[in-house]
Amino acid sequence: MWDTIYGAHFPSHSVVQTQGHKDFLGYKPNATSPYKWVTYKEFGGMVDKAKYLLHEAGIGPGDKVRVGG
Repeated sequence: MWDTIYGAHFPSHSVVQTQGHKDFLGYKPNATSPYKWVTYKEFGGMVDKAKYLLHEAGIGPGDKVRVGG
């Protein structure tokens, strides 16, 4: 159900295919805003883009990458 990509766990492609239209992750842009939702399909696309960009930058399994500020 979950794939491991560079040490992180993400929904598998089969879950994205079967549940793609369903909400996966909710967030609030700020304290007074309502939740915005990302579907499995949208999140899967973000993961695929991140994998591609990491690979193109020469980052591979075992390499350490800092995420955030």
